[in-house]
Amino acid sequence: VELFRAMSQQQLEQSDAARASLEKATGLLDSLPEIGAKAADYGSGWHDRLSAELIRKEALALIQRG
Repeated sequence: VELFRAMSQQQLEQSDAARASLEKATGLLDSLPEIGAKAADYGSGWHDRLSAELIRKEALALIQRG
């Protein structure tokens, strides 16, 4: 949710709020085991983790473009 919020805020020219939302989402995602980590077992939810990483990259690119 935070990633989509960040992208929406950026589109509404709320850059500070967008960066804060992206930071919050990044903190949540970074607390999870890395993709490809041997200890990580995402089970059937692996696609959710992958989707979140792809959306994070898109949000970061959007916010950096300003």
